[in-house]
Amino acid sequence: MIVFDLDGTLIDGEVIDEVAKAVGKGEKVSVITRDAMKGEINYDAALKKRVEMLKGLKEEEMRRAFMNIPLMNGARELISEAKSAGYKIAIITGSFKDSAEYFGDLLGADYVISNELSMKDGIATGRVKTPIVGKSKSLVFERLCEKEGIDPEDCIVIGDGANDLELFEIAGRSIAFNSTTILHKAADIIIRGKDLSKAIPFLKGEQEEILDNLIRRKKILVIEVETFRQKRDELNSEAGKYAKRRDELNKKTNEFIKKSRDYKRERDAGNKVLRECKKKRSDLNKRLKLIHKKIEDLKATGNIGGKDLNQLKVEIDKLGFEQQTRVLTIEKERDLVRKIYDMEEEYNHKKGEIEENEELRRLLREAKDLKEKNAICRKSLSKYSDSAQESHNKMMTSFKEADKTRAEADLLHKKFMQSQKDADFYHHKFINTDRDLRDLENILNSLRRKGRDAKKARGERRMSKVAEEVYSSFKKGEKITTKDLLLFQRGQLN
Repeated sequence: MIVFDLDGTLIDGEVIDEVAKAVGKGEKVSVITRDAMKGEINYDAALKKRVEMLKGLKEEEMRRAFMNIPLMNGARELISEAKSAGYKIAIITGSFKDSAEYFGDLLGADYVISNELSMKDGIATGRVKTPIVGKSKSLVFERLCEKEGIDPEDCIVIGDGANDLELFEIAGRSIAFNSTTILHKAADIIIRGKDLSKAIPFLKGEQEEILDNLIRRKKILVIEVETFRQKRDELNSEAGKYAKRRDELNKKTNEFIKKSRDYKRERDAGNKVLRECKKKRSDLNKRLKLIHKKIEDLKATGNIGGKDLNQLKVEIDKLGFEQQTRVLTIEKERDLVRKIYDMEEEYNHKKGEIEENEELRRLLREAKDLKEKNAICRKSLSKYSDSAQESHNKMMTSFKEADKTRAEADLLHKKFMQSQKDADFYHHKFINTDRDLRDLENILNSLRRKGRDAKKARGERRMSKVAEEVYSSFKKGEKITTKDLLLFQRGQLN
């Protein structure tokens, strides 16, 4: 026979917590439930206290609440396998009759033993009918075994809370399912997580066969643990290399950015000087234009017109060259000589006029000076323009190098993150597999301890416990059956 707890074992939730929400007491009841399951407070007292909070609960509200609780993952598969192996299915729970029978029918249980919530006109009174199935679970278990003619040593118990502890002490095989730590020391088998199908391998076969299977499983787990550890360490090492190279590239990127900023400052300083130079050139051109206007005005008012000296000198030189190089008739050569003479006269006359005009000479000197300064300014403009452009080009080159190294660093960071993610994946597999291995070692040790002498000792403790339970019921004035008296006698003899 396999004996199941209901809440947190066959179903993924606590019935009393869910129905308490219908009367606005869900949080308070949940706190008491957790403490009771941990064994920190008396289970029967905790049940009475929680039931009192349900006063006023309507029956239809209760049914609606517990029918929304899902079956535990793997529950149907486990019970199907158990039935195929010839096990009877019993549910012994401190939960309420309506919910226990509902889920019992759903799963095809052979026996359902539970508490019964006291109702009047379809409303909870805040009391539970006796007897309370809490610590008396062990007595109910014994009676079921007596009825079926089964030795408790041939039974499996699966539970998750402190109120299953006494069942663990008397059953041949006990499985702590996703349970509180209080059950771990008493359990033969510990199943972590919410998947009841993990209990299937422990249903069939004699103990030696189960031990052999577990030993084979242990060898596999040892290999997996080492494989996951090595893979994790390799990935962590790989991630470390990526991180180191990434950090180097980030440092290089920052250096390029610093250089770019330095070049930008140089360029901006050059552009500032360039603007000042352009302004200076513009001022010089304005002044030069003004002086040229004054010269023209002076020439106009001072009757200094006609061609300027330079133009006259160019024309005289041109005619002189023509005279020397061309073959001319006597008449044409005479005309050419006269023309040169007239132009020389004009040149000398104009030159004399200019030399005698002090204001014009001053303006011409000032114009010449401004032209020289303008020429210097043009050279400076070219120099600073080239310098600013060079700094700009260097800045852009450094920015491009920074972008390039940043892109490489980003790629390495992605590889680092992926390696770290993969390492975390294998680390969790290592941790979970190592924990499974330790649980398996505990299971093996527990099953090995359950030899003939241990079986006899548990039987004696069990019968003594049953005798205590029967005697306790007798003192309370509860009804004692003939089977109870027989169990009491057997316990006393032991």
